[in-house]
Amino acid sequence: MKKQNKKVNIIIRYQFILIYILIATSALPTYAAPAITNVTGNITHGNSVTISGSGFGNHADYNNLSDTWQSKDFLNFRFKDFEDNTIESDGFELNTNGWTTQAGGSGIGTRYGRCQYVDTRLIALSAANYGSTGTWFTSFYFMSPGITSDGKFFRQYLGDNSSVDNYYLATGNPSNGTELRGFSECGASGTEWGTSTSMQDGTWKRVDVLAVASTGNLAVTTWLNGVQQWTHSDWGANLTYSPNGHSVDICNMIEEASGAYFAYDDIFIDYTQARVEIGNASTWNACTHKEIQIPQTWNSNGQSIAATINRGSFGATDSVWVYVVDSTGAVNSTGYPITFGSGGGGDTTPPSSPSGLSVS
Repeated sequence: MKKQNKKVNIIIRYQFILIYILIATSALPTYAAPAITNVTGNITHGNSVTISGSGFGNHADYNNLSDTWQSKDFLNFRFKDFEDNTIESDGFELNTNGWTTQAGGSGIGTRYGRCQYVDTRLIALSAANYGSTGTWFTSFYFMSPGITSDGKFFRQYLGDNSSVDNYYLATGNPSNGTELRGFSECGASGTEWGTSTSMQDGTWKRVDVLAVASTGNLAVTTWLNGVQQWTHSDWGANLTYSPNGHSVDICNMIEEASGAYFAYDDIFIDYTQARVEIGNASTWNACTHKEIQIPQTWNSNGQSIAATINRGSFGATDSVWVYVVDSTGAVNSTGYPITFGSGGGGDTTPPSSPSGLSVS
């Protein structure tokens, strides 16, 4: 009898422990990935749509200069598509000669920007950092001809000592390597020589860069056409972090060579990963082509976003899927389907079953 009572007591204790764990964990906050339930509006390039759902998180307004794109205010720090046929606009400043706009582009646009050696190898189109959160997400379309172009096609300055407090991305010419390479001058563990994908074949490629920095710390991750290339979490051992007024450089340096140039389009710089994208597949991981959309408002309750449609290089009547990425990088794994040229769909959330009804 005593042994049986002892077993009962042990079982009861375990039950109390289990109940305590369930109560304790139920009090913890839960974080759900973004989920889209509706997209409304005229789904054509340049028009505004409203994206509804849940788990979108927050996106503060870091557009301190109140720049506009197509006469509309936007949340992201900088966006430049060169469609105004100018180099210095939308918060970007040219530091040297060598930049021009050219006919064509990576998508629906009619212009793109090109930097080419003129009288100095330093050719930077710069956007200054102000009030940084310590996070930068930069995306742009990049093209280099399959010839002798060589140099640093992206560089970011994070502190007052320009010779130390920076990192850069680079690509070589066919004789010394054409991969997406990188190096940090603020205490890197070594040069990143990149993967086998060539940057020098005369086709547009989308480059994404995520940098998270603080004094003594710098983590950098890169993507090429949506595929992660490499990441370094130990690039800031000697970094003295003081970003205000320092710059993000597009085309920092290009070496002298006949016909050498770097080309850019749809440059997007933000202080957060939170963004809206459209893709060519019904799941995020299956997408091989994505285009960033231009956010106008991002409701603080994480349930509504107003964005300007950027069709990019998708066709005027293509069917695509909408994705929302939150500030942690979480994204709805399954996209919300839309078709260009159509009106936005209705609410796809089914109504709940009625209760408490009676028939007399």
